[in-house]
Parts: sequence; structure tokens; C-alpha cells
Amino acid sequence: INAEYMGGWNDVWAALLWIVQLLVIAGLFGASLSQKKYEDPYPWARNDSEDPSGVSSTGVSTDVLTLGAIVVVAWLVSIGIAIFWLIIMNKFPLGFLKVLTIMMIVLLVAMAIFLLATAGILAAIFPIIFMALFIFMIYRSWNRFPFSAIILKQASGTVRDHPAVVLVGFVMMIASGAFTVLWVFATFMTTAQWQLYPLLLCLFWSQGVFINIAHTTAAAVSAGDYFGIRDVRSPVWAALVRSCSWSLGSICFGTLIVALIRLVRFILHTLRQLASPGNAALGILLCCIECVVQWIESLMEYFNQYAYVHVAIYGTGFVESARRTWDLVKRSGVDAILNDVIIQNALSMAAFLGAAAVGIVCRVVASQAHTGDDALAFAVAVGVLGFIVSLAVHSLLFSSVESSVIVFFVCYADVPGALLTSNPGLYQQLQEKQLAAGITTGMQDPRFAGQQYGS
Repeated sequence: INAEYMGGWNDVWAALLWIVQLLVIAGLFGASLSQKKYEDPYPWARNDSEDPSGVSSTGVSTDVLTLGAIVVVAWLVSIGIAIFWLIIMNKFPLGFLKVLTIMMIVLLVAMAIFLLATAGILAAIFPIIFMALFIFMIYRSWNRFPFSAIILKQASGTVRDHPAVVLVGFVMMIASGAFTVLWVFATFMTTAQWQLYPLLLCLFWSQGVFINIAHTTAAAVSAGDYFGIRDVRSPVWAALVRSCSWSLGSICFGTLIVALIRLVRFILHTLRQLASPGNAALGILLCCIECVVQWIESLMEYFNQYAYVHVAIYGTGFVESARRTWDLVKRSGVDAILNDVIIQNALSMAAFLGAAAVGIVCRVVASQAHTGDDALAFAVAVGVLGFIVSLAVHSLLFSSVESSVIVFFVCYADVPGALLTSNPGLYQQLQEKQLAAGITTGMQDPRFAGQQYGS
């Protein structure tokens, strides 16, 4: 692995700027500690009559050891459930997709009926419309499930064969959490509300960069499997090194765009809250603008997932990767979206079921282990915490699968003939399934086009 092989260093300015803001946050953190700003945070947000040292207490007693033990057990059980789902989706991918999609539809119908019965037609109209559109889309794309099942099987197989990609995601999650702690202390140094906004940009940017490093790492590993590369001693480590060096600038560049959009949405949300009590018309206008900005943010995040895959595969800069992604959208955008919807909905339902099971068990165990006046509140809190912990574990593992799904689709859309070289049997299966479903992706060039991994 070398810079020439990966196309050299890309978007260096973005990487340097990101590193500088990390140093600024670290410096503010150190200053906050040395000046003990945490003892009197945000003086600009406090009325003069308020006591800065006053700390409210709920008086609720909890068994910390019991809580800690239950959370650890929930974490371990969640890992087991997530691995179980990984095995199921690898062994029975088509059944996994169909059964969980049907369960998703049942859940949506149940929610719509519940809202209709308890809140009336006005509250239920939009969920009912969403449910109807979702069912119609699934009905129209049902013949695509075999094609998506093959991709899911390969993606889950990559995660199974390279479990270190999940570890990378876990490390990035810890790094994001550690940065958030530093950021909170750094905000104690602010002397006016407007100073929070550039710090919020730093928070959105850094959290996104850590997530996208994990995504790009998983993408590079998955691309290696697609192209049949077997001569790399430690593919996960090699991919992580590339993501944190040559490709870091491209990751930072794309993430900065999303962070800026998110900051704009946050400012609009703040303005809407200030305007709503006294000016309903302005509040409605700001709400509409905020919805549009949020829609743009979601589209950009989705677009960037595919752009980072091009960064990981070809070592291109963000602009060139975005151009290739746009070309892909024009050629196979509908196929990509439907494939993602089919697989991601099933993964989301699996994560929800696993987390719900863990949450219910945690609540039952907590109700037996903790007695007292606050036993019910404690049990509910532990159940919710168990659900959140389990959902985070499932999301961590499934995010690697989703990254691999995107990579496989991009590679097959860009260079379908490469699969004919690396795995002829799999190539034949995909050709048969997509012909039966009328999918055009991967049919444009049945030969190996001469593009090489990393070229």
C-alpha cells in the first residue's frame, strides 16, 4: 500500500482544517479544566437571580451495581443476538428479507390502527399515507428481493470473514464519545450564545468524520472481496490506514458539507422556537424551511455514503468521487435506492426486534432485583436503557453490513465484469436474478472493463 497506488493524498486542506479544530477543542477543554469553568458553566444563559451552585435533586434512589450488571449483561446478550441475525441473513438471506419486511408492514399497520383509535383521523392520516406508499413500493419491488438477497448474503459474509471491521466501528464510536466529552467542557468557555454555533459545527463535523472513517474502512475491505484481492496480509488494518491518511481529506471534505447543512438546520430550529410564541406565521415559514433543509441534509448524507465508497475503491478526491456517484445515480439510481430500502428496512426491523427483546428482559429482571417505592420507575428506566444499549450494538454491527451492501452494488454497477473474473458463479446468479426482475444495473458491460481496484 502506498500513496501512488491510492492516487496520492486528496483534499489535504480539509484534513488539516479538521485536525486544527480538534486541537482548538482540546485547547478549550484544557482551559476549561484549569479555570474550573465547569463549576459555573454558561453564565450568559442564566438569570441573575439564579444560583450557579444550585443543583436540583430528584431524590430517587437506585442500585448502581444492579444497574451496571444489567447493562453489561444486556450488552453481551445484544452481541449474541446481533451475531445470530448475521448468521441468519447469511444462511437464509431471502427468507430474512421477506419475513422481516412483512413484519415491518404488520408493525406499520398496527401503529396506524392505534393512532386512528386513540388520536383520530387527523393524527393518523400521514402515518396511513406513509404505510400505504411503503406497502405499494414493496409490492412493486417484490420481484427484486432475490437480487437483494444475493447482495445481502455477500455483504454479511464479508463482515463474518472480517469481524475487525466491526471493531473499527466500535473504536470510532468511542472516539466520537470521547470527543463529545471534550466538546462539552470546551463549551463552558463560551461567554455568549453565538459562540456555541462554531463549536456546534465542530461537533457535527467530528462526529460525522468518525462515522465515515468506519464506513470507508468497511467499504475498502468489501471492495477487496469483490475484486478477489487476497494478497493483503491484514485488509482491515490496511483499509483503516488509508481512511486515516490518504483518504482522510476526502472524508473530511464531504462531512463538512453535511455539518454545515446540519448547523443551518439547528439555527432554523432555534429561530422557530423563538418565533413561534409571538408570530405563528413566521414560525410556520421557518418550520417549512427547516423541513426542506433537513430533506437536503438527508439526501446529502445518502449521496455521501456512495461517494465515500468511490473514495475507498479508487482513492479519488471527494469532488471526483461525487462526480462518479452522480454518474451512478443517473445510470442506476432507482435500482440502488430500492436495493437499499429492501435491505435496510429488514435490518432495521431485526435491530428493533432484538433491542425490544433485550429491553423487555431487562425490565423484568430489574423489577425482580430492585424493590422499593421507586421499583417501577427503576425497572422502566432499566428497560429503556437496555433497549438503547441493544439498539446501539445492533446498529454498530449492521452498519458494517450496510456499508458492504453499498460497496457490492457500486462495484457491480461500475465494473460488473470484474465479478466474472473473481467469482463467475456469483456473477451468473446475479445475472439470472436481475434479468428475472428487470434490473438493468450491471448489464451494461458484461466484460471486465479494465478498471482495477485502486486505479
